[in-house]
Amino acid sequence: MLNAITPQISHKNKKRLLGLGSLLGVYTLLGFLLVPVIVSKAAKDYVHEQLHLDLSLENIEINPLTLAVKLQGLAIKQLDGKVLISADDIYVNASLILSLWQQKIYIEELDIVKPYINANINKEGQLNLLKLIPPDDNKEPSDVTWQLAMLGVHQAHLNFVDDSLKQPFSVQIKDINFQLVNLSSLSNSEGRYQFAAQTAHHEKLSWQGTIGLNPVRSQGHFSIEALQLTTPTDYIAETLPVKIKQGKVNVSANYQLQITNEQPQFSLSQGKISLLDVLAQMKNNQSIEYLLPKTELTQLKIQWPQAHASFDSLLLQQPQIKDLKNNYTVAILEGITLNQAQWQQKNNNLSLRELNAKNFYLNTAHDSLLVLPQLNISQFIMDDTQLNTGRIVLAGGQTAFNLLKNGQNNWQQEIKKLVAQLIPATNTQPVIEAPKSQMTYHLGELLIKDFIVNAQDSQQTPAFKEKITIHSINIHPELDLQKPHQLSADVTLQTGGKLQLSGSLQEAPLTVDAKLNFTKLNLPPLASYLKDVALLSLESGQLAVDGDLHFQQQPKLQATFNGKVGVNDFAVNDLKLNERFLAWKRLLASGIKWQLEPMSLYVKEINTEQLFGRVIIAPDKSINLAQVLVVDSPKASAAKEAAPMTLTVDKTIIKNGSMLFADLSITPQFATGIQSLNGSINGISSLANSEAQIDLKGQVDQYGKATILGQLNPFNPDKNTNMSVKFDNLELTTLTPYSSKFAGYRIDKGKLTLDLNYKIAHRELVATNKIVLNQLTLGERVDSPDAKSIPIRLAIALLKDSNGVIDLDIPITGSLDDPQFKVAPIVWQAIVNVITKAATAPFKFIANLVGGGEDMDSIAFKPIQVVLQQEQSEKLVKMAQALQKRPELNIEIRGAFDSQQESQLLKEEKFKQVLQVAMGKMGTELRAVEFLYQQQFGQESLKQQQVLQLKPSADNIKQPLKTEPIAYQQALKQQLIEAQPKMEGELRQLALERAKNIRNQLVEHEHIEDSRIFILEPVEVTSESTDAVISKISIKQP
Repeated sequence: MLNAITPQISHKNKKRLLGLGSLLGVYTLLGFLLVPVIVSKAAKDYVHEQLHLDLSLENIEINPLTLAVKLQGLAIKQLDGKVLISADDIYVNASLILSLWQQKIYIEELDIVKPYINANINKEGQLNLLKLIPPDDNKEPSDVTWQLAMLGVHQAHLNFVDDSLKQPFSVQIKDINFQLVNLSSLSNSEGRYQFAAQTAHHEKLSWQGTIGLNPVRSQGHFSIEALQLTTPTDYIAETLPVKIKQGKVNVSANYQLQITNEQPQFSLSQGKISLLDVLAQMKNNQSIEYLLPKTELTQLKIQWPQAHASFDSLLLQQPQIKDLKNNYTVAILEGITLNQAQWQQKNNNLSLRELNAKNFYLNTAHDSLLVLPQLNISQFIMDDTQLNTGRIVLAGGQTAFNLLKNGQNNWQQEIKKLVAQLIPATNTQPVIEAPKSQMTYHLGELLIKDFIVNAQDSQQTPAFKEKITIHSINIHPELDLQKPHQLSADVTLQTGGKLQLSGSLQEAPLTVDAKLNFTKLNLPPLASYLKDVALLSLESGQLAVDGDLHFQQQPKLQATFNGKVGVNDFAVNDLKLNERFLAWKRLLASGIKWQLEPMSLYVKEINTEQLFGRVIIAPDKSINLAQVLVVDSPKASAAKEAAPMTLTVDKTIIKNGSMLFADLSITPQFATGIQSLNGSINGISSLANSEAQIDLKGQVDQYGKATILGQLNPFNPDKNTNMSVKFDNLELTTLTPYSSKFAGYRIDKGKLTLDLNYKIAHRELVATNKIVLNQLTLGERVDSPDAKSIPIRLAIALLKDSNGVIDLDIPITGSLDDPQFKVAPIVWQAIVNVITKAATAPFKFIANLVGGGEDMDSIAFKPIQVVLQQEQSEKLVKMAQALQKRPELNIEIRGAFDSQQESQLLKEEKFKQVLQVAMGKMGTELRAVEFLYQQQFGQESLKQQQVLQLKPSADNIKQPLKTEPIAYQQALKQQLIEAQPKMEGELRQLALERAKNIRNQLVEHEHIEDSRIFILEPVEVTSESTDAVISKISIKQP
């Protein structure tokens, strides 16, 4: 049977088969024995000549029948002997039969065992593995298709060294295993791969999936487990601001890559990244340490070229920043979670569904700067043109805000320090970016609850401290999204005060319209701010504000307030005198309209109750009103340089006000008060041509009255003023300190009335000062170096009328532009001049009073006469009128005689009387004269006189001498007159009679009280005229 079916081979065919077998034998023999030697030599020559490297092979085996090649001990070395790559075994099975059958290069198996790669980048940045790339032969790429059925890499070892870095980097990856199945250049063909590796630190890398080359595409999954962060970060350490000291990272994700028309498309999904126990330090400040115990990112997705990325959640647990040098934690957060985040490159759009942070603490070296127990932000969206937040909730927490002495606040200072610590300094110039479009902000809802601000102003001495509790700030949208958000706030101050806001808020442009209510704000804690502009101590006071607040950012910055402001129980003390300076029970400003630009303030009405002020002249003669102002402080200077504000107050009402005036510069000190001050001031305005209407009435001391009426511009009183100030029924005894100082007398009693009228037009002053003193009575004398040396009592008596009233009118005119023109000194000097003139020239004053002449104090009598002449009687009538008008005046009359003139006349008069008697006895005048002469001088003297009077005859000189009877008689008379006794008593009596006659005229005829007239001791005078002797009248105070 076998023979029957065995094919028969012809002789010719046998020869052919024998030849083919011989050829196959030779091919096989050459393939196994000779080809390995040839291939080995050719390969070594090529590597040496073309790559300038050395190739070594321990063994090469070639199976010419299957085209399988096995290489053992392969190594490519540099000329210095350093190995670039090596492998223990390389097995390639090209499968000749399948390659011929499928008309493509078919590699059934490529297996590499224990390959070693020694990658090194030298100091010049050159990679040694680039030496393995042969020179370009400019040949066109082949279109031959190929297929690799199986690729296996076993126990691979990678050694990488980079000497180009300042700190050389090296890493070794061992036990690298890689398997690739069915990789082909055929269209739409896909191969499967699997990669696994482990480093010396037991870091694991795995990668599996599919890969295709026509077109290029791949998809799969990769993961990295327990990768030491120091491994990658040490390599890029020069680019990092921190040094990673420890930490592990786990990464896993699915990916997909495809290149179509040379355009790559890449996507990553189900990405997960976790960081564990990360510890890092700042390079420039090794005392700053970062701790990140756990960070986890889930469901990471990336798409390219769409440039889109997203993740489901990012969790950071207990991240911390520590300052090791100062031994404190700069910042710590219990945890922060970000959910549902997306980013798109187009418009740089970033969105986040929710952010939750718990227990965040930011600290300084000394205390806590910020505490946030809970922060929630939802629906966060941002791009190049807008920033939107759906809802922000901040619950609890506190912060410290301190305004420092250098003008900065603690936040600026601490953040500046923190940035300097955390961000390394750089010498690179800042990049100037092109201007971006203006970003708009849209807030969905903001809720702040129970947040505390511990505020402090260290610029004040002592430092001002306040605890501000924000019970709530709530901003939420209306149902109609076109409308502004609703705004409400509730804030309290620890020292007293409650702020409430309710209204609306528009984000872009920022606009706020709100009802503002601020109640019971205690002012004393703010006392240190008052000291910057005035030396005053704020003792008490509560502020209340109620009104509508408006703020807008566009088209220009503007703010307005309409409402009312009240301050109750207000009191400030003068720090220098330690006395109350200003106070009131209640002050309410209503109908307020204030705006920022241009700055203006309108007040419809100000009501004050129990307003009190104190004006003090200190011992150094300074006035407290000027002393309390701090003119050289920075804030006072800034206030002067600030833009002026237009001020208008329609009406100011003063109820039951009071004021104290005290002068401590005199001894004894003076003080008086104005009580029950009531009235109004209407139309106060800073406008140039405005006039305020003033109507005030008050009580001075207990029963005196004060009235102030008129118009003036308080901001420019020198331009237009018409004021009337009247004080009535003031007790003069309160002015005793001034009378003691300037007059040298106390005031025993009296009343004062002042009526002052001042008119100013175009800086020209016309003023009248009417001063009325009623029943002014001086008391005891007081020694004072400042007292005027004038008979003040006389002056007062002269100035008093019959009712005991002194009425002075003192007009003043002048230009306010004249530097020498000062109103108060002029008024005072005018008063002094009136008193001085009255006291030093009383009769001139009286003459003006009754219309008499300036010689009313002189009463003329004819020599040796005592009878008043008509003209002198008329003078006395005027004098009596003056005395009646000035009932407090007394007069003194001093009779006068002229001894030289009147003594002779009296002798002559006495001789005439004696001669008259002698003539009755002797008959003739000559005989009587001779009789008297003989009695006086003797008979012999008479004869001698007769001889002495002999004269020759004028008609006949030859006749004997004769006595000239007339001359003889006259000579005897003259000697007899001279011989009369001295008339001193008669002269004194003559003067007294003259004085008595003056008195009698005033008493008997003019009805002047005798008690007011005093006759003084006569005085001898020398008369200027031979026909008059002057007796004097002087005026004296009682």
